[in-house]
Amino acid sequence: MNKIILLLFAITLASCSNDDDTAENQPLLNSYHFANMFYVQPSLASAIESNQVTLIYNNDGQIIKRLGGVREMDPATGFYGAYSAEISDDVSYANQTILIEEGRVLPFYPDPASRTKIILDGNNKMLQRINLRALPVYQTPSDTIKFTYNAAGLLSGSRKGNPSSDYEVAEYFYNANKNLDSIKTQVYISGAYFYSVKETFSGYDTAANPLKKLFLFKETFLRSLSKNNFMHYQKNQYDFDNTLVAHEERNWNIPHGANGEILFDLN
Repeated sequence: MNKIILLLFAITLASCSNDDDTAENQPLLNSYHFANMFYVQPSLASAIESNQVTLIYNNDGQIIKRLGGVREMDPATGFYGAYSAEISDDVSYANQTILIEEGRVLPFYPDPASRTKIILDGNNKMLQRINLRALPVYQTPSDTIKFTYNAAGLLSGSRKGNPSSDYEVAEYFYNANKNLDSIKTQVYISGAYFYSVKETFSGYDTAANPLKKLFLFKETFLRSLSKNNFMHYQKNQYDFDNTLVAHEERNWNIPHGANGEILFDLN
């Protein structure tokens, strides 16, 4: 009888482990291919570039450096330049906060192009993402995004800006497999509703998502939210009377390995 109980316990434990797809239980991803990540307007690498991004970790499994990427040429507009293997980002941790210094190009640009602070809760979920300006006097409510979560621990909403002036509020929706289905964002200008955006994610594979720890980077943030990996993205923008005014979409054909795992580090 004791052997049967132990066997049932082991099966239950194994089952729980298989269902646990939290970031803490994911293997470390050492690199990924730049073009396989999420970009609304993908930046293209030159023919001589590797298009590879390399991640460096500390002994606690925390990312401390990212090599390869893009440098924000104008942090005020969010404009991105082309990919370069010379670009690096440095990441540091202290008191439930993450500081990302982005876009160094040594020796030409020793100062980061931008700095981002992420504030975490006690479960290491992101509560705020703040664009730190060089001069704090220029800091505005639009530099901070605040996040909320549902009872299942999934990101359910975000808000940026000042409700009395300009702000954005977004809702996140998931399918039965804990994969991000859509994001609906409403944009308000001078306190009045101006337009909305609906982003839809589909074509999911059945492979485990190896990007869950990469919520801290902009181009991997949306991919980090799901259990599996989407291959199709669609974005529709509607004006104040719900008329479709803009549409864009993108498909990926990302290779998988012999064991079914997704290979973000390959073309």
